Amino acid sequence: MENFIQLNKPGLNNQGTIDVEAFLTARLDSVRAKIKAQLSSFDQRAWTFDAAFYEERVSATLRKMKEAYAVLEKLDLDLQQRVDHALDILEERYDSLTYSLPHINAKSLPFLERLDAAVHILEQKYEELECANLDRFERAVDGAIDATMRKIEEVDERISEAVESANMQYGAIKKGVNDKILQAAETAHTHVDAIKEAAIEGAKRLLKYDELPEDWQHNQ
Repeated sequence: MENFIQLNKPGLNNQGTIDVEAFLTARLDSVRAKIKAQLSSFDQRAWTFDAAFYEERVSATLRKMKEAYAVLEKLDLDLQQRVDHALDILEERYDSLTYSLPHINAKSLPFLERLDAAVHILEQKYEELECANLDRFERAVDGAIDATMRKIEEVDERISEAVESANMQYGAIKKGVNDKILQAAETAHTHVDAIKEAAIEGAKRLLKYDELPEDWQHNQ
């Protein structure tokens, strides 16, 4: 900073007097560049600061800057003394903030570590929950598949029993029908034989009542 506030000797004009405009431009441009660079670095690290603390410090710095600029704007014949005073104020403020930065970062470090640990734990819990849900889902699906297979087997067994029962009933019905058909055919053959025999005998002689076919005996 000592080099920063030295008087620029080549700034003398041809008459050997101080060029006030060149002097102010050289001084103030450097001061403003340094202040802007510092404020820019504050913005980049602002997320580590406590909000109230950061706002208070920045507001105080801005007030000091405004005071310094006000002093610079009201320079009179005692120009160099006033400029040096303003630069001293800025330098003091700059050194104060620079000195406080490590302490601020040290205070914020435990919080950041706790935050990182909390996020890590949250990720682990989420993974555990996801795995647990997946296991429960798989068990539920397996149970549903087993229950479905049991239902299918039960239905298949019932169908088999129904078909077997139907076959048995159909077989019994078929056998009964066949028996009836055979019985009817046998009866028909017997009846036809009786009629045929009666017709042959009737052609030879007059048949007696008891020689007629049984159904003819009751014919009126």
